[in-house]
Amino acid sequence: MAEISSLGYLVLGVSNLDSWEQFATSIMGFQVGIRTEHLLTLRMDQYNYRFMLEKDPSDDLIAVGWELSTEEQLENYVNRLRAKGLKVSEATEFLRSYRKVARLYTCADPNGYTHEFYVGPTQENGVNYFRSQHIRSGFKTGPYGLGHFVAIAKDVEESIVFYRDILGLKLSGYMIPSNAFKVAFFHTKNGRYHTLATGEVPIPKRIMHFAVEVNSLNDVGMTHDRAVEAGIPITSSIGHHPNAESVSFYMRTPSGFDAEILAGEMIVDDDNWQIKTYQEFSDWGHKPPKNLPDNS
Repeated sequence: MAEISSLGYLVLGVSNLDSWEQFATSIMGFQVGIRTEHLLTLRMDQYNYRFMLEKDPSDDLIAVGWELSTEEQLENYVNRLRAKGLKVSEATEFLRSYRKVARLYTCADPNGYTHEFYVGPTQENGVNYFRSQHIRSGFKTGPYGLGHFVAIAKDVEESIVFYRDILGLKLSGYMIPSNAFKVAFFHTKNGRYHTLATGEVPIPKRIMHFAVEVNSLNDVGMTHDRAVEAGIPITSSIGHHPNAESVSFYMRTPSGFDAEILAGEMIVDDDNWQIKTYQEFSDWGHKPPKNLPDNS
């Protein structure tokens, strides 16, 4: 069955490209791909980009790029979406070229952003190989994609149905710390515990945070130190997630939502997986600071 391989890219609308460039390169350890007055692309590996930042006052999520492995898989996947009643359109030649992929389809999300399904992402040549000034171990990408993001749901049950039953993402588990709050976690073909999570959170955005994974816990700690030294607000201290088995911390981006950097996330074995519900986000750490400025 045709299915999504990985989260390939995120498109963000941001109001301050200069602040984002500084944050992305000096703190996160990304590399600039393209920089113009209205566009900033960021690299984590040999892909032409993993983040596309467009000049936009929303400071929010615009689109999510889902990668499939072959054109046949893409066509079969799109046909399956259409058979379920979802309106899926082939992208214009301009958008396909702008996203730097071979084939591209799009559809609307019930929470206000766009899903894009593609094959054939542009790879950089040997002259432009990825090199981070700060992340020594490298980012865990390749078949595992960019990482994950948390989408704010207008209606969590409706969103679960859309992501699971329509898009075909696989449910990893739930986090229900109280009867009034429920978060669902989904993975793709690569098995990374969560590529997308969703829940109803009272913030005026479509995205709560995005996350990238590094290959060494040391890089999590060194990124934390860089952020503290640069005065970046740490929104959640270093801690451990019991569901994903990852160690991470969260910091405030220039757009008001958070970025998480983590190491050690578990890989789901679908043949032997049992969905579980957790009551706590963290079993240690992940404490909020006492005086965090509200930039959301």
